[in-house]
Amino acid sequence: MCKQVLPATKKYFYRVTTNPYDEWHNYCKVCISERHQMRKYGLTKAQREAMYASQDGRCAICGEHKSFSKISTDHNHVTGKVRGLLCTFCNTLVGYLEKRPGNVKQAEEYMGGWRDE
Repeated sequence: MCKQVLPATKKYFYRVTTNPYDEWHNYCKVCISERHQMRKYGLTKAQREAMYASQDGRCAICGEHKSFSKISTDHNHVTGKVRGLLCTFCNTLVGYLEKRPGNVKQAEEYMGGWRDE
């Protein structure tokens, strides 16, 4: 159950499905996020907050500041090991590069040809 006592509205709670007749989920959005971080990455909220503080609330790649709820947990898809916190853009980029590491140099060469224009 949710750790907080919040009104059962879509601002705080998810429905199990999109069917309006379904019951509200037992956990609020904050608790669902915390449960997801623990199940997928083995991170408690305190551990994630410590990572966030150590990065000064910034993406580990581009340095853009993001709120705690909007920053993504980056992890190695093979080992599952958490690497750091990234903005959505950089996390997506790393995901693509991880799937096709050979394309990094090719993409850099391609973009280098367009720098002067």
